[in-house]
Amino acid sequence: MRVFARCYKGVLLSWTRRSFCKNGQSQAVRLPKAFRFEGDQIYIKRVGNAVLLMLYDDPRQLMWNSLDGFTDDFMLERNQPTEVDVRASFD
Repeated sequence: MRVFARCYKGVLLSWTRRSFCKNGQSQAVRLPKAFRFEGDQIYIKRVGNAVLLMLYDDPRQLMWNSLDGFTDDFMLERNQPTEVDVRASFD
């Protein structure tokens, strides 16, 4: 097993190379112990050439956890349009 590491925004990301195995008409990948999930269901989504696996129990938890990364003054002052853009209707 080869492990690759990369740092992104101060968080160490580890990448492990794995092989596919055939299971009928499907492909399967064995997850190493460090990547195991609790529970028995996950969400799976293709994102470009990557696959995202997320625990089924609370799919919004990742979003809620990311909100802690914003400072209290985030977007307190922002550029707001001063004029409304008026466009022709689709009649």
